[in-house]
Amino acid sequence: MSRPLDKLYTDPEICPKDPSSADMDRDWIVQFRFYDATAKKWKLQPFKNGINYHKKFKDRLAAANALKLSLEQQLKKGWEPHQENYAGRSGN
Repeated sequence: MSRPLDKLYTDPEICPKDPSSADMDRDWIVQFRFYDATAKKWKLQPFKNGINYHKKFKDRLAAANALKLSLEQQLKKGWEPHQENYAGRSGN
């Protein structure tokens, strides 16, 4: 018997982990894993939403944190990414 899931998603995180100004030449994403009960597996959900258009570190970090917060709020409200579109997904 499998153990019941406490929640169907991991907390969204900014990648790269602990970003610095040295990471500005890389694409950043905000990602989390969501349990798809239909497929019975965890699926990675990456989002960019235009955060990489910001050329200054401070601006990109603010945009990434805003996206992370938005995703957290939607997930807490019960949003299931495999069933619905999320406006923040554009730009992937």
